[in-house]
Amino acid sequence: MSIEIRGKEIVITRELSELDRFVFDVVDVLQRHARYVVVSGYVTILFGRSRGTEDVDFVVEPLPREEFILMCEDAQEAGFEFLNPEDCDGLYEMLAERLGIRMVRRGGIIPNAEIKFPKDEFHREALEGRIPVHFNGRTIYISPIELQIAYKLYLGTDKDVEDAFFLYELFWETIDRGFSMTTRGGSGLRFRSKRDLEERLSFIRLYVERLKADPEEVFREQVKLVNSFLASARDFPLSREEYLRMKGELREK
Repeated sequence: MSIEIRGKEIVITRELSELDRFVFDVVDVLQRHARYVVVSGYVTILFGRSRGTEDVDFVVEPLPREEFILMCEDAQEAGFEFLNPEDCDGLYEMLAERLGIRMVRRGGIIPNAEIKFPKDEFHREALEGRIPVHFNGRTIYISPIELQIAYKLYLGTDKDVEDAFFLYELFWETIDRGFSMTTRGGSGLRFRSKRDLEERLSFIRLYVERLKADPEEVFREQVKLVNSFLASARDFPLSREEYLRMKGELREK
């Protein structure tokens, strides 16, 4: 089990989690119809960050309606459906309005893939500069590491700052420190205190050191955690409508 950087490509060999298998299956559908890029939390999980997530964020290039309908039907034939109650035409309208749609295995809610057209400069840069990760012989495209770090710091929540620091510690020998993201603004860091921030980042630094020293054991533990998180999340008693409402994504008719 290892992480190897080869120029602008990254090669990972490790045990697969349930979430990884879900991502592979989603990618199989998307890549037949459009360029895509994986952004946000799953990028850190892919590289060994020990945390859970209920969804994986995909940005896809804008598609003509006819091509999206084909993709939607392809997804359904592959055993997927969408949490959103809209049909394929309605889903396309949501994407065109810069809203996300959520793709799941038939009958499920979690994990899900949030799919969206580019909504901002970050999404456009991520799609344009996407990099390949060769993962157990498969290829997944992710946003550039520098862009991922910058955007996570821009978001500024505890989890986002931790994600950014994890990636920085893991890739500090190869990242472009002169990189700057064009997105402006930002919500600011929101840790409870400087001491809390320092403690969390010290823990992540030690975790990355252990990941580099013994990747096989760390990845094994991480896969167990991710699978356990998904099992617990599925037991949470929410309907699809309630889940979308909780996310603020239920379109009122």
